[in-house]
Amino acid sequence: MIAAPVTGTRAPASLRRRWLLVALGYGLLVVAGAVLVATRSGAGDALRWAMLVGVASTAQLWLLWRGLPANHRHGESNLFPSLGAANIMTIGRGMGLAVLAGFIMGPAPTTSWIPALIYTLASALDFFDGLVARVTDRTTALGEMLDIEFDSLGLLIVVCLGIWYQKLPPWYLVLGLSRYLFLAGLAWRRRRGLPLHTLTPSLYRRLIAGTQVSFMTVMLWPIVSAEATRFASIWFGIPLALSFGRDWLLVSGVLDPARPGYQPAMDQIHRLALYGLAPACRVVAVVLAASLILPILGNAEARTAAMAIAGWPWTATLAAGLVLVSIPLLATGILGRLAALALMVPTAANIANQGLDWRNGLVLAASIIILHIGTGAWSLWSPDQRLVARRAGLQEDG
Repeated sequence: MIAAPVTGTRAPASLRRRWLLVALGYGLLVVAGAVLVATRSGAGDALRWAMLVGVASTAQLWLLWRGLPANHRHGESNLFPSLGAANIMTIGRGMGLAVLAGFIMGPAPTTSWIPALIYTLASALDFFDGLVARVTDRTTALGEMLDIEFDSLGLLIVVCLGIWYQKLPPWYLVLGLSRYLFLAGLAWRRRRGLPLHTLTPSLYRRLIAGTQVSFMTVMLWPIVSAEATRFASIWFGIPLALSFGRDWLLVSGVLDPARPGYQPAMDQIHRLALYGLAPACRVVAVVLAASLILPILGNAEARTAAMAIAGWPWTATLAAGLVLVSIPLLATGILGRLAALALMVPTAANIANQGLDWRNGLVLAASIIILHIGTGAWSLWSPDQRLVARRAGLQEDG
């Protein structure tokens, strides 16, 4: 979360030459994009686009330049003479995020999928660059730094875009800036000579980041209503705020894992989530989802009015099927997170068609909570819990 570029040594000429090639690529991206925008929207929009993409590109190039001396494996000092496939993929992801910045303050694309597709592709590359690094045995401190920095920049860009499109509330900008505010707080403590403590491993830190990226991706989809995303932002924003809040309390020493009462308190919170919150959310989601779907199962017209996605009648049956599949899975605790994710699709469609009310709102909130904490006790099969733990362990160990 708080990785920073490693500096202090000069990168070899081979890496500096590769940086110049990357800088040339960013420059061509800015120019080509500005020309394309100018032909479609005029010089004013082209200038805005070039300035925003130029700022994002400059920030990424600066991070890459400062991080070149870290182009080595952890625990080693020998630098790789080239950036490697994984880092090139990460840089490609950064270029996509820079392009995404160009849509800020532009016309809201009510039907265009371009911003959503760009961010979806960037999110996919975020997974594959790490996979390629591990397969090729080229996991470097530079790659880790770029991954964290581009994640933070990407979150800020897409939050600004969501606010501009009125699909996120303005207060979400604080969460978009959360890592930068965290780093500013660390710098403030250093200047004042205050102690900084080491962050302890967190099982859910990576999970919360992953669910946040997923939410940002779906939020950009034109078929998802602004009413649904603004409401969902509350339930995705709370875990992110709590995660950063806990980390700040740890690094500032307010919370001390070595204190006798710390672990019992964490265990108690875990038990409350396991035996209280998670099962309660399952009951709420199952009962209210059933109350939404059962009255309209035999009425195609009512089903279309309540469940059709983006006004396409044939999707109403698909949405109803997702509800019917999700209900027994959540009730029994089988593949709970996947079932909650599936249930969120028809629930968002219902909000878009019928408006936000207490029933579909509670179903959406309960599904998002389950996505974060799982289905809890009395679940028959939860392989996702082991997957989350193993993935988080790999990230922490790495």
